[in-house]
Amino acid sequence: MLRGIVLDMDDDPRTKRLRQRRAKIVRLMFQLLTVLLICAVTYSFYRAEEAEAEIDDPLIHVIVLACNRPETLDLALETWANVDGIATTPITVSTDCRHEQTEIVVQKWQASSALKHLRLVHSFQADIIETGAQQSMTDERVTRHWLSAVNRIFANGAEHVIYAEDDHIVTPDFLKSALRIIAAKDSLCPACFSINMGCRGDCWGRKSSDPLAVIRMESGNTGVIYERAKWKGFIAQIDTYCNMLGIWDINLHIMGALGKVSPLALTYLASRIHHLTTCYSSRTGIRRQNVNCDHRSEVDSFVASIGNHGTTLKDNGRAWFNVPSPNYPRADDTTRRRCLEAPMSIAAPPASRISY
Repeated sequence: MLRGIVLDMDDDPRTKRLRQRRAKIVRLMFQLLTVLLICAVTYSFYRAEEAEAEIDDPLIHVIVLACNRPETLDLALETWANVDGIATTPITVSTDCRHEQTEIVVQKWQASSALKHLRLVHSFQADIIETGAQQSMTDERVTRHWLSAVNRIFANGAEHVIYAEDDHIVTPDFLKSALRIIAAKDSLCPACFSINMGCRGDCWGRKSSDPLAVIRMESGNTGVIYERAKWKGFIAQIDTYCNMLGIWDINLHIMGALGKVSPLALTYLASRIHHLTTCYSSRTGIRRQNVNCDHRSEVDSFVASIGNHGTTLKDNGRAWFNVPSPNYPRADDTTRRRCLEAPMSIAAPPASRISY
């Protein structure tokens, strides 16, 4: 009898309506809480962006790739600290390994008044221990670090990213000269993929002491300035790029030979950046015992190499340079997949040992 009464109450239209209303209210409350949560997350995201924007200059951001060469990194950051305008310019040291002495060097310069916006980040593969066939693929690992580090800065809103390494030193007028050539690029070489703040060697026989002389030549690997639009176009061709084995800058030249990006870069013929005499390669592990590794005179000589100059760049046309063959060694499936993942891998993982 009691069971029948309960069933009758359940079947009562008023009871059904009440249950439906309660269920509707619960759904609405859940939806409201969901919206409030999304709003809270969105607000915190934009607050984080605003905080980032207080640091990140919308025009230029410097990225210095590093690993385990604290001595040359210290010299490099010393020269960056003497660059006019660096106090308001964000500069990030991205390390591809965990190295205590390297971190101590960065912390030292973070405490200085000159590099107010110096930051240290670890690459997404800083804790990956390469094994097997991947262990010998140091060029490909450096390529992934480059892809990830540059893409991270563009993801944070920068319009131009200046690429340097832990053994590259710069002149005091570096940023002033960078702004000048960025402003002139659209008129002098709108198709150029990048800007070189100098070149290694003799610039294909065109090296000059004139600080205003510029030329069109291949994109380099020291003091390279990438712009957002051209970088976006390159990333759209990442599938082709990641088919290649080898180091990032040579593979960019091959991309130029394939017509995937412009092979040209607008280049200063009087370098504002210099690659220190190589005493130790963190990429190959080779130490050169017969090389004088006291870089002080080398640094002092270079930073004083650029004298006073005017404002108008002098166009020296196009340099002759070797165009590489469009044929290239193909990456295996694992190397290709890791390359494709690199531009999206913008967050450093917690310290842990991972093997590939």
